[in-house]
Amino acid sequence: MGFTLKSISLMALRHGPFPLIILAGAGVAWAGMPMEWSQEVMEVNRYTIEKDGVVQGEIHQQLAGVIGKDGKQRLKAVYELARNAVVGTGQEVVGRMSMEVVFDPDTFDLYQRTDSFAAGDETGRVRYTRTPSGVLVHSDSEAQGIPRESEDWSFSYDVVGALIDQTVLVYYIRSLPLESGHTFSVSTVNPAKEGVEHLKGLVRAPRLIVWNGEQVEAYPIDTAAASGVTTYYVLPDARHTLVRYLAASGETYSLRSPEEKPLAGQ
Repeated sequence: MGFTLKSISLMALRHGPFPLIILAGAGVAWAGMPMEWSQEVMEVNRYTIEKDGVVQGEIHQQLAGVIGKDGKQRLKAVYELARNAVVGTGQEVVGRMSMEVVFDPDTFDLYQRTDSFAAGDETGRVRYTRTPSGVLVHSDSEAQGIPRESEDWSFSYDVVGALIDQTVLVYYIRSLPLESGHTFSVSTVNPAKEGVEHLKGLVRAPRLIVWNGEQVEAYPIDTAAASGVTTYYVLPDARHTLVRYLAASGETYSLRSPEEKPLAGQ
């Protein structure tokens, strides 16, 4: 969904229009994929965000292996977003948001997620920690350097099995077999909105698309939910590279080549 940063007040942190799905990078190592888990940075990628032909911002993504306090192997995805935003005063600024999501490499189950926001003179930080029955939340924010009162709360989900954070959905998509006609269903959660979304998906026949000025063969993978249809374009290479993402909101996310310079102001 779109990233429209209006305010970093507690209400916005809990219920504001933050993205349901955040684009990740290109290469994972579980569910039959060849890339092995490693306790180091495994990939770094950048994506541009466009709508109606206008660049809205950029995402910098990084994936690394980490060891949890329980000694188990996990994955940590870090996203740095910079995009046009409007603060509460109506002023247009470059809104910045970072997300750090730690999850299980086999089940995609959420372990912990930390969101940090900044726009104008407002900042905020929310930490979500997985519990046996749901998620524990701790929120801190400030405006003009004045801290607001911290708040803690929790909520639960009636979901059997793993709680898959929607920011990790891309990794699940990229773990799918690239076989035309393959269907799947999955439930994802967005702790920032305390909501569950049920998705049904289909892997379509490969098609040629233009990426980095060249024609490449990619598998379109559709996911359908109440919010609409989202399509991911995945290459049939060893890393299952995700080169494009067409969100139901109408935004297009495109993988940038390493040689391309970051966008101005990003």
